[in-house]
Amino acid sequence: GLHSKRQDTSQMFLDLMDRFGVGTWPVLDDYYETKLSLAEVLSALTLVGVPVAFRVEVVPDTQIEGSYLLKISPGGPLESGRSAIDIRSDQDLRTYMLFSFLLLGTSTYSKSTRAVDDILSVDAYYANVEQDTVRKCDTIDILAPDESLNKLNNMIPEMDWTVLFTSIQKEAGLKRPFAVELHCKAKIRDYLIHLKDLVDV
Repeated sequence: GLHSKRQDTSQMFLDLMDRFGVGTWPVLDDYYETKLSLAEVLSALTLVGVPVAFRVEVVPDTQIEGSYLLKISPGGPLESGRSAIDIRSDQDLRTYMLFSFLLLGTSTYSKSTRAVDDILSVDAYYANVEQDTVRKCDTIDILAPDESLNKLNNMIPEMDWTVLFTSIQKEAGLKRPFAVELHCKAKIRDYLIHLKDLVDV
């Protein structure tokens, strides 16, 4: 009946998470006890579809036919134009983030809600900051495969990009490095600076 279907669905999610490298993340029971790094939390959330500070997409390389590269662009409220009140009251986003945290292994609802509230409070705070000083961003940096990781770590040192790259390589079954199309690096860096200051990570 319904119970067995729920068990099947849970197992399916766990299998998918393991396949895509998400299941290897430490459980969120340790989120506040062992202090996971910001990179670990953001990478885990990105892989389950919650782009907090940045979003990651695999897109065709327009320069090389049949090739693909990693597109990294701002996430969170930076491009949404939403107000802090909208973000705070977004129950759909809250529910989705809670679901994602629970899938990542949190055993208690209270630990999940605390983690979600931390992230959303930064979103709301930063949306307020951005409201009066919205900056258009049209910068695009193309980083070659052999230098993309080092350049990202130099351009945006607030994030340990090795953590994200390792996860994506596992997800895609790749061992080789890949080219990166980096959009609006200044906005991503600004947002990560605020996250490091405000989130209890």
